Amino acid sequence: MSEAPKIAVTNVLLGIVITISILSIVYLPFKTFALYILAMSIFHFLEYFITAIYKPEDAHFDSFLLNHSRAYLCAFLASILEYICESTILSSMKLPQLVSHLGLVLVIIGQLFRSNAMITAGVNFSHIIQEEKQKDHKLVTSGIYSIVRHPSYSGFFIWSIGTQLLLGNPLCSMTYLIVTWKYFKDRIRYEEVFLAEFFRGEYEKYRENVSSGIPFIK
Repeated sequence: MSEAPKIAVTNVLLGIVITISILSIVYLPFKTFALYILAMSIFHFLEYFITAIYKPEDAHFDSFLLNHSRAYLCAFLASILEYICESTILSSMKLPQLVSHLGLVLVIIGQLFRSNAMITAGVNFSHIIQEEKQKDHKLVTSGIYSIVRHPSYSGFFIWSIGTQLLLGNPLCSMTYLIVTWKYFKDRIRYEEVFLAEFFRGEYEKYRENVSSGIPFIK
């Protein structure tokens, strides 16, 4: 299937999943799981949608991040497996319902951070680390970037942990925390080598005054 039909079909399927998830929340008892699927669907839809609006030349099927990596797919399947096992076999392992409410709040906050970061950066945002400076590449330090240096990363970090707290998954909550922290630690260090080269003293000053946005990553 060529790129355009693939994108159209994916948007339609995500729209269907979002609609079914909303109906499930309203009419079925599996509200927590439906909220999780809704959060996942909205996240992947917005990744493409915001890219298509603010940087259409980069709007490809990969922009959905559905095929991000094998590790991402495994993490998604592991979260569902833990939820099913603990809900049906080991219900005593399930985290209190209050934790699920906290997870939902984190999912919303994380999504707002991520989407706001993409919108604020506009044409300067990319899903791929830029190793060569583009002629229209500018250092964005306004809006949410005045609060944290990597709001898209911190947003995803918060969002991903929130999804597992929402499901009440103790094992995946801890695993997601450790794995995503390590992933962004390495990614930020690698990316900032190029940012420091692109923007020289301007970035160094920015880095000194603004937090990375993820705890213990300087």
